[in-house]
Amino acid sequence: MKHLCPCSVGVLLGLALLCGSISFVTADPPAAPVPGTLLLVAGTGTKGSQGDGGLATEARLNGPMGLAFDPAGNLCIGEIVSGRVRQVSPAGIISTRVRFTDVMFLEFDGAGNLFVDGWFASRVWKVTPEGVKTPPHVSHR
Repeated sequence: MKHLCPCSVGVLLGLALLCGSISFVTADPPAAPVPGTLLLVAGTGTKGSQGDGGLATEARLNGPMGLAFDPAGNLCIGEIVSGRVRQVSPAGIISTRVRFTDVMFLEFDGAGNLFVDGWFASRVWKVTPEGVKTPPHVSHR
């Protein structure tokens, strides 16, 4: 199934989570020469959590796992090692959206609330669009 990727990547066919980077395989990438080209979206391939405020492709990611798009088209990346939720804007700028003990799974609801499930903590947190964290609920994975 193809998904429209709101961060100007094109039609998304698949993705690759590598050691310290995230790449998309696209059907019609606007910046790539041919369909099916692997397009780097975030990370350098070197582990770390540096680069906030700069280009996502020049930033370091530390254990990227969970991925979700918010209603504004920002790509959110859960870093399991650093416990951060990093955000890549449609313009390709990366920042830290929120911090937790660890981050594994991400999901947004229709109101823009972010739900974060930690692997080790086994808790689901709700973060409002304003950044307010609610008390965690026990995860029943």
